[in-house]
Amino acid sequence: MKQSSFSVLQASKVALWQMPITYHPFPDSLLDQNTFLSGLARLVDLGRLAGNADIALLRSQFPGLLTMDEWFAGAGKPALLSAAVKLVGDR
Repeated sequence: MKQSSFSVLQASKVALWQMPITYHPFPDSLLDQNTFLSGLARLVDLGRLAGNADIALLRSQFPGLLTMDEWFAGAGKPALLSAAVKLVGDR
């Protein structure tokens, strides 16, 4: 069974942040105002950007491809935490 990239990130993120990720779609009022964002949301809704990748094929082509948990256990955790701190600091 294929998992969306969001569900994989959601499951892995629990281990990193020790709290769940909650998905909230953009409000229709915002999508009505922004055609670019509306187009991206439509692509996600149609599955084009929903993470429907053939992971086995990708692993055969890129043997070093990491799982989210492997990435978080290595270079991913400090990179993600650093980005989160910058994001919070920019508010």
